[in-house]
Amino acid sequence: MGASIHLVRIIQFFQLSIAIIVVTSMHEAFAEIALPALFGDNMVFQSSKELRVWGWAEPDEEVTVSIAGETRKTRADDNRRWNVTLPPIPDRGPHELIVSGSDEVRFRNILIGEVWICAGQSNMEYPLREAVSASSEIPASDLPGLRLFTVGRRVADQPSEQLDGQWKVCSPESSADFSAIGYLFGKEIQRTQKVPVGLILTSWGGTPAEAWTPRKTLQRIPTQLEAQENWTEVRQRRRFALNPFAIEPFPDNWKPASLFNGMVAPLIPFSIRGVIWYQGESNANRAFEYRDLFKAMIEGWREEWNSGNFPFLYVQLPSWGPTDDEPGESDWAELREAQAMAQTLPETAMAVTIDLGETDNVHPKDKREFAHRLALLARRKVYREEIAAYSPQFASMEIEGATVRIGFKDVGTRLRTSNNGPVRGFAVAGENRVFYFADARIEEREALVHSTEVPHPIAVRYAWDHHPRCNLVGSSGLPVAPFRTDEWPGRTETRFGNLLRSLRSKVIRGLSN
Repeated sequence: MGASIHLVRIIQFFQLSIAIIVVTSMHEAFAEIALPALFGDNMVFQSSKELRVWGWAEPDEEVTVSIAGETRKTRADDNRRWNVTLPPIPDRGPHELIVSGSDEVRFRNILIGEVWICAGQSNMEYPLREAVSASSEIPASDLPGLRLFTVGRRVADQPSEQLDGQWKVCSPESSADFSAIGYLFGKEIQRTQKVPVGLILTSWGGTPAEAWTPRKTLQRIPTQLEAQENWTEVRQRRRFALNPFAIEPFPDNWKPASLFNGMVAPLIPFSIRGVIWYQGESNANRAFEYRDLFKAMIEGWREEWNSGNFPFLYVQLPSWGPTDDEPGESDWAELREAQAMAQTLPETAMAVTIDLGETDNVHPKDKREFAHRLALLARRKVYREEIAAYSPQFASMEIEGATVRIGFKDVGTRLRTSNNGPVRGFAVAGENRVFYFADARIEEREALVHSTEVPHPIAVRYAWDHHPRCNLVGSSGLPVAPFRTDEWPGRTETRFGNLLRSLRSKVIRGLSN
């Protein structure tokens, strides 16, 4: 009996000792100066903008932050959070960032340059090692002025302050697993602007735009408001509506705001130059809703950053899938239209890629031209180079008997075809709203369109298909953007209208009960 009591006391002693060690370790951890993983060796701060630095320390602890001869002091608040803002640093570096309080943290080999966020779903995530140019690009990627940061996947119900990731100097070892589009874009910006470039990749394949949008921003969209209120029910209903044969409901990385909270919010308020974005495939079935959703997402990011209308450059979906034998409706065509509508927002620009897709692969393996067109937009819109960067887009329509004259903007000197053959891609319709493929000829910056099947045309469409046969380009070779002149309800608009009517009925039933 005495031996048993003695053994119990020994066990209790060890338990107490472990508890003391754990408590002491936790106190020491809290007492240490800590910063998010976004701050580290080899990082890049945005040039010509204030440097925003933040982290955690003991409540009321004084924290000193220094870089390149600039020093700022602050104190941690009751939640242990502190932040400082330093003035822009003109010297590109390398620099050392020193953060001190009860202890000291030093980050080395820091550059001042251009910081771009690379975001979206699988085509932005697509790694360089899988691209067709991997065998030539990866061995040549020893670029010490280019720095790469990949945000770890994380779903969160509330905006998070934590993230996983590490800044890496671009090299054959670090570039292979990084975004092919991101790397190729950053490489061109570094080459043309002669500045260090930092790329922050935050992407997740197969995810919709609502998952990347702040929660309060989604409240502007009725269907998204419903999804936030009852995600479990909504995801089951939407899964069945979009794919009745699917076994599993939508995963949590489809939950509204979940990826913004987990993979974007932790980056705020880090100063950036802008965003490049490639996403939309997962929203194609709800393209009409995307008209409001995509613009709301862009505005939501800018509101959260609270640093003005930073540039937002994005890829319009390329061609994909089989080509229809006759003109018809297309979810992807409507999604491209919704993407084009976001150009009404300030400081946005769209890279038209209708000519770059593959019939049987939603992930085109050659990412070079995608990245190049995004870089052209940045060089023109952000860095003010006088270069051809914008694709021709629809500007005007004039009916001349059986012929429709279509005018374009951003053409350059004149329109032409990419293969020097007849113009392809146009369709026209009359009052019956039945479209027929049409012939077209070029007159400088205009196209004259007609079909013998439609003697009295009232509407024109161009490249309106999942994978259209089209070849009209501007003088620089950039393709004409898909468009339509009619506003007739499309496939996804009808679907969206039915969903709204369902929601209204649900509200009315709730009020009557």
